Amino acid sequence: MQPKDLIGKKIVSISPMTKAAVEAMGWYCRTMPSKIELDDGTMIIAMRDEEGNGPGVIYVMGANGDLLV
Repeated sequence: MQPKDLIGKKIVSISPMTKAAVEAMGWYCRTMPSKIELDDGTMIIAMRDEEGNGPGVIYVMGANGDLLV
């Protein structure tokens, strides 16, 4: 999938990953990272690096530059 493939898709939920899903990734986390689910079942999960060595953080910035999350 390419980033352009996300255009037009809709977010249907944002929720913490389950413990089982986190363990399946091989991660140990004190708090569960969030996942974004799109209308076609695609999941967006921030990762520490391109190898998936751990969860990452998603920053959300408003159009005016204000940090929202």
